[in-house]
Amino acid sequence: MMESGVLRIAHLGSGIFAREAHAPVFIELQKAGLVQTDVCWSRSIESARGLADVYEKGLGTAPEVLAGEDGLQTVLNRDDISAVTVVLPIYLQAGYSLRAIKAGKHVLSEKPIAGSTEEAESVIREWKETSGSIHYCIAENYRFEKAFREAASGVKEVCGGVISASITAFVPFPEGSKYESTQWYGKLLFLRVALLSLADLVFVFTCMQEERLETPRRGPSG
Repeated sequence: MMESGVLRIAHLGSGIFAREAHAPVFIELQKAGLVQTDVCWSRSIESARGLADVYEKGLGTAPEVLAGEDGLQTVLNRDDISAVTVVLPIYLQAGYSLRAIKAGKHVLSEKPIAGSTEEAESVIREWKETSGSIHYCIAENYRFEKAFREAASGVKEVCGGVISASITAFVPFPEGSKYESTQWYGKLLFLRVALLSLADLVFVFTCMQEERLETPRRGPSG
């Protein structure tokens, strides 16, 4: 439910990336009066409290802390929560997104959205059945990057359709990284994320050429 234009949300997943990447942005959005984070949920109460502490420091007030299956069901049953973020280990992403969509929640899912093609397709099928009443968004920034949008426009104008695409990226992943021991990343999963980023790039160029991606709206800061 949205009141006075404020989107009320819950975070599903409260690990490193939720604390360091998502929370700071949502705190600023809350200060701007655009969203209100009502719940920090995690599989463990300690993790959920850690994310709530970030809000406490940033806003002076903390969202409700919930954990486990009972806590998740509470979130999904709440009519006042319209949307959830899903920031969980890759092998869990699809299942939680699917449950949220079935509960009528808008979903912002971190990438990759699933651990397999079959899981990803099952979520997309469920989302399509909502006929647009639910927003299912992937937290991939390529489609909003000016450089990619202009490159896609140039390719369309000069070359026509996409035949192939490549990307060269230098992303340090030092020994002892805080992500190395997590279920979300790990060394092998990091390689999978890199491959998925290449797939994202091909998708973005294709969608832009077909004019299927909207120009991103600017926030309060312009």
